[in-house]
Amino acid sequence: MPKNTKTKLSELTLARLPEGIHWDTLLPAFGLRVGKNRRVFVTVKNGSRRRLGVWPSMKLGQARDAARKLMTSSEPNPEAFQTVLDAYIAAHIKKNWGPQSGAEIERLLRKHFSFGNKSIASISKRDVSIEVQKIESQSVANHANLAIKLLFNWAEKQGYVDRNALKSLPQPYKEESRDRVLAPDELRLIWHCSKQLGDYGRLVRLLMLTGQRRGQMAAIQSDWLKEDTIVFPGKSTKSRREHIIPLTTTTKASLKNLPFTLKHWDRDKKELDNLCQVKDWVLHDLRRSFATYMAQADVAPHIIELLLDHINPQSMGGTVALIYNRHRYLPQQREALEKYETWLAKQIQEPLI
Repeated sequence: MPKNTKTKLSELTLARLPEGIHWDTLLPAFGLRVGKNRRVFVTVKNGSRRRLGVWPSMKLGQARDAARKLMTSSEPNPEAFQTVLDAYIAAHIKKNWGPQSGAEIERLLRKHFSFGNKSIASISKRDVSIEVQKIESQSVANHANLAIKLLFNWAEKQGYVDRNALKSLPQPYKEESRDRVLAPDELRLIWHCSKQLGDYGRLVRLLMLTGQRRGQMAAIQSDWLKEDTIVFPGKSTKSRREHIIPLTTTTKASLKNLPFTLKHWDRDKKELDNLCQVKDWVLHDLRRSFATYMAQADVAPHIIELLLDHINPQSMGGTVALIYNRHRYLPQQREALEKYETWLAKQIQEPLI
């Protein structure tokens, strides 16, 4: 187990110190953190540990001077959790994730992990576990747990932490594969009750009509509508490929007044559940139900896969062939959607528009 000792640090002894934190007896709250791969000078200010530099690039005398300067400085901690989180969102999430997925990761981190000015290097696995255990929803807890592990992975690569304390942090709850297909009567109740919930209800009905992923559809912009198709850019899709589906008359009528205004997903879902009294369902079940009823209507499997953006490029002759095949099968996709809409209208017991 790494040691936590008090030692009179000298340039001659730094290379021989074992793993652990060695606090300097000459300058309290200043020390050397020895890890497997590097030795880092640190100091403590306002209860938060701060990183000064790496030995031997930084000499002991330089480190002591930096520590003294920092102890009397009013500058914010550049390695505070909040500061590192802001950097992570700006430098990584906004550049590498789609807008909806990125916004969800940011929301999870800011809502569930309030470490504030505490140095990210001093946050332990136990600290994170305590915060995760406070989350009521098991699904949200699992997603929040993954989000902060991704943050710490990035922080380690950027040198904010020498050793990622969360590498072995387990998932708090076991994920159970869902196979919930909503019954026609349940679809009818959800459809009718969603009309009382503004943009959220409109989104729910679009998910029922198209089988698309909720984040992808929620992010839709008016310039994604191209004549008689919806063109989802690669940055918005899980596959990171451009995804094209036909734009039917019914769907087009539901896509007026874009973009969506969606602020309270959890609250709106609870309100919809209370209104329709459908139990134990999530929005993704609409996608599974869409695929199931398409199959029951004898729609070809590859057409369903194309609509869902599940298709494997290799199964369609490679990526280039897939691009052409998508256009080649658009008439068949439109026919499948219109067939499904006819079936859905019978279950809803009223016109869809």
